[in-house]
Amino acid sequence: TEKKFVIEAISELYRGQIPSKLKLKLDTYVYETKVKKVKGAA
Repeated sequence: TEKKFVIEAISELYRGQIPSKLKLKLDTYVYETKVKKVKGAA
């Protein structure tokens, strides 16, 4: 249950409380990571 609570808390942070500039960086990082994985697999 504690783990679930932590995950929910992090989800809340991602949803609303991260400043948009930081979220943009995070989204870009996630996107680039996915692209690298796809290119690496291809």
